[in-house]
Amino acid sequence: MSLVRRITSAVLSVSLGLLSISSVPCSAVEKDYTYDNTFSEKSKDPASVTEKPFNVFDIYNAYYGIVPTTTAATTTATTTVTTTTVSTKKTTTTSTTATKKTTSATVLTTSTELTTSEKPVTTAIPTTPITSAPITAPVTTPTSSSSAVSTAPVTTATALCLNGIDVAKYQLDVDWQTAKASGEVDYAIIQAGFGKFSNQVDPYFHKNMQNAQAAGMDVGIYWFSYAKSVEDAKLEAQACLEVIKGYSFTYPIYYDFEYEWALKNLSVAELSAMVDAFCTIMEENGYYVGVYGSGSYLENSIYKHVLSKYDVWVAEYGSSVSWYKGQYGMWQYTGSGTAPGVPTEVDKDYCYKDYPSIIGVNPKDGRLPVTSTPVVTQPVVTDTQTTQQTTTASTTSTIATTIPRGYIIEDTSVTYDWDKFDKDKYQYAMLEVDSVQELDAVKANIDAAHAEGIDCGIIYLAVETSSGTASQNAEKLYNMLSTVKLEYPVYYWFNKSDISDYGVGAAQLSENADAFCSYLEERRYFVGIAAYDTLLAEQLDVGLFKKYSVWLFNEQETPVIYWGHCGMVSEWDYAVGGYSHYSKDKFPSIIAKNGLNGYPKTIE
Repeated sequence: MSLVRRITSAVLSVSLGLLSISSVPCSAVEKDYTYDNTFSEKSKDPASVTEKPFNVFDIYNAYYGIVPTTTAATTTATTTVTTTTVSTKKTTTTSTTATKKTTSATVLTTSTELTTSEKPVTTAIPTTPITSAPITAPVTTPTSSSSAVSTAPVTTATALCLNGIDVAKYQLDVDWQTAKASGEVDYAIIQAGFGKFSNQVDPYFHKNMQNAQAAGMDVGIYWFSYAKSVEDAKLEAQACLEVIKGYSFTYPIYYDFEYEWALKNLSVAELSAMVDAFCTIMEENGYYVGVYGSGSYLENSIYKHVLSKYDVWVAEYGSSVSWYKGQYGMWQYTGSGTAPGVPTEVDKDYCYKDYPSIIGVNPKDGRLPVTSTPVVTQPVVTDTQTTQQTTTASTTSTIATTIPRGYIIEDTSVTYDWDKFDKDKYQYAMLEVDSVQELDAVKANIDAAHAEGIDCGIIYLAVETSSGTASQNAEKLYNMLSTVKLEYPVYYWFNKSDISDYGVGAAQLSENADAFCSYLEERRYFVGIAAYDTLLAEQLDVGLFKKYSVWLFNEQETPVIYWGHCGMVSEWDYAVGGYSHYSKDKFPSIIAKNGLNGYPKTIE
């Protein structure tokens, strides 16, 4: 939830999400992909190939043992992200009710603010202290702006005020034993994930949860919203439920409601209904919930009678809460704090309610792990990796599934030093092809990689301005590829995110991509479209994604808006400060089984 620094590099990044069948655990990667190929177009039957032409979606379904639906327009393959993408500075809320309230969702249709009789709180201190012990709490003298300098609040001895932090992948590896032993961190709110797909789990969530609870830390979680409608909010609630199942908490489940697009483009009625929808579903599943947001958004963008139903966590940086006039249980007062055991800057919070005593166990039918459980040493997984956990009263077991990670060889005009390729870190190489004049060198690199036991694929730079040229260059590439084998697809790569940078319109770019890919697909090559999120979602012809695989790139700090299936993604890796590339599909097995990319077809 700390403010993510803007990544200016035009390289690849994203967090992707694929909507899997609800009964399938998110760790079961081999079951993540379901397709409705009602609208898929068959490959043309080339004169040189006598067997039945293949279709990429039929291959997926057959490989994963999936029987696709036959009803039109019910495609379940979709994407995230992410990572990532992923979220900008978190500023969401929580309302302060002393007892749990369960209510049904109310869809609001009016466009004007509904008035209530609630009395605005002018102090950050509860009217009825939960403890009489003198604990420092911030004075809340109003200021004129919620964007004050992120300095620690002025404090005075008064009622309950607990010190907390909220963390996400941006905080990397937190030493929870140190944080707990310091006495400076009373509780933590941990990001579980974002968006409407369960595989958009925060890459550090499971590790943070298990180690924090093993250290005896009281914890809650938040789910970052990218919803644009009530239906999106409902899907986000289901995704959150899938990710956090098996865990119990002592702090609320917060709906992180700060997606700028939604707040600027939707009405108060729509935004309020979205908050209500998410929170109601969580409550119906036994969870104590709240809402997180900036003071100004909470005050102006959500009906007060909706916020009054849930606990509020307000974000206003500086010495006081001035914008938001309602009640709240927690205050995030800085995004640039420090805390023992946290290697980076971290959000810091004050809490004015004794949630462990109020809530008990969240969900109410859950069981908390014993604090004597050894610290989990499970390696961190990424947004495109998943972990399934099963928690009991005395044990926590973890099953991790690793998704293949790739490395892009950018300059293939010269021979790459394959001895330097880290085969422990990367499972395959994608060779960038910038020009058909370099194909001899590309072939030499493929041969050298195979000699080292390294699987390869191609990412071909889209430079053509006509479909005829695209077909001709595809032919030149095929003449080279026919002498080698590839374990990963050939992607037609749009490496710019702005459509104006290509010199031709979106329709022409789509024709070029189709001409290039269809030429190779007719010759039994597994092909795909590689492009930035905005091009995929708003510019290129959607028909392309019904015919070819997709590699999704996303510029940093922008929400993923392309929700189609992706076989490959790239995302920013905060642990190493660079980009990582992942293959969501088992391409080597699929390609070998179906006799693609130069491999003979397996006889069954």
